Amino acid sequence: NGDVGPGNLRNFYTKYEYVNLKNVKDKNSPESHRLEYSYKNDTLYAEFDNEYITSDLKGKNVDVFGISYKYGSNSRTIYGGVTKAENNKLDSPRIIPINLIINGKHQTVTTKSVSTDKKMVTAQEIDG
Repeated sequence: NGDVGPGNLRNFYTKYEYVNLKNVKDKNSPESHRLEYSYKNDTLYAEFDNEYITSDLKGKNVDVFGISYKYGSNSRTIYGGVTKAENNKLDSPRIIPINLIINGKHQTVTTKSVSTDKKMVTAQEIDG
């Protein structure tokens, strides 16, 4: 049957709507583990593991990328997927090698379609 992981990674961003916000600031919500942004007609909450990540990104210009989960009529949540927008650009794009375990064997995949012009990148951006 093979591993379904690579197929899932390949298909998520073609089958589902994804968030791709550039250079935005949060709405200054008081919560310790999440930040709040506007996305279309919804409120987008970016959830994090701890308050240190949240405080590092709060009030900064950021990029937000990933698949969000909609609940209720005007709310979405994304887990991670946020990087600082300022001072995070490379002079030229770099190709990112991906390490996968397929059918129990380690493989490094290098493809021009997985590249970035950022110094710091999230797993969501690599998936996309």
